[in-house]
Amino acid sequence: MTAYDNWLEKPAQDAYAEQEAIEEVMEELLASECDCQNPSVFLEAINEGGCLDDDAVHARLKEILAKGHSYADIGELVYDAVVAYCEATATDRAESIIQLRKK
Repeated sequence: MTAYDNWLEKPAQDAYAEQEAIEEVMEELLASECDCQNPSVFLEAINEGGCLDDDAVHARLKEILAKGHSYADIGELVYDAVVAYCEATATDRAESIIQLRKK
């Protein structure tokens, strides 16, 4: 491999390494402070995170209630919103952590 080939591939390799590092930190966060299986994290996502304050969640809730509410459907909607919030939070934090490590 020539120096030119290395020069061409380095940005892609760096981006790949950074994405792998972000995913690794995300996994750690999802197993700890962003673990939606932890009742404190679950309630924080609802109370402070506002994960249910979303137009898509409201629209889906409206559909569920219009059909004659199903507790299972409402529970699934809430759970999915909490999981999405925890994953987004973990992603944001992981990206910030990796950016700080680069400096």
